[in-house]
Amino acid sequence: MAGWDHIIHFAEADVRVGGSYRIGFAPAGKTPYLETGRYSEVIPMKRLAFEETVSFEGVHIHTNQTTVDFRDLGERTEVTITTSGFECWRNAEGWVPALEKLAIYLAG
Repeated sequence: MAGWDHIIHFAEADVRVGGSYRIGFAPAGKTPYLETGRYSEVIPMKRLAFEETVSFEGVHIHTNQTTVDFRDLGERTEVTITTSGFECWRNAEGWVPALEKLAIYLAG
């Protein structure tokens, strides 16, 4: 997804069942979106499940359920992301470029 260069303005996370997170992100010079969520499942090295809500300037955009599964393949890890909820397709707008950048970083 060329051109998707968002900046993380802040990020806080309490990664445990019942813990919450808060992230502000936006293109450079723009007002940040706010993503908040609560972890419903945390299995180290295997799975994260959480509810996420995204808003912009106080207006709710969507709330989704997301599960991220990690599968050890030896020297590689397979990551499977499953999302459900209203407009869950929007999650790909963030996950795809983030995972592409992570792959470049890990390959470097």
